[in-house]
Amino acid sequence: MNAARRYARTQAETASSERILVLLFEEALRSVRAGIAHLEAGERREASERFARGSEIVMGLHGALDRRHAPELCDRLADLYVFAATRLVRAGAAGDA
Repeated sequence: MNAARRYARTQAETASSERILVLLFEEALRSVRAGIAHLEAGERREASERFARGSEIVMGLHGALDRRHAPELCDRLADLYVFAATRLVRAGAAGDA
């Protein structure tokens, strides 16, 4: 494992829960952007894989919602996460960003 990966891994393992959420959002965005780039390059399979990865992250965020603290906010976020994950799956299947 190279130094950059070790550093990133250490950051993720020692991060606060808020920082982990930010890291997950950033990774989801990277996956979506990579999927778009792959589509533009005519690499549909790779694009689909990246969109699927983004969708998995979004659904992980959905599963982590804790409705005990802010039920109305969690309900709205849940709807948003399902919408985003569904659109990512459709983008991968249709080959259309």
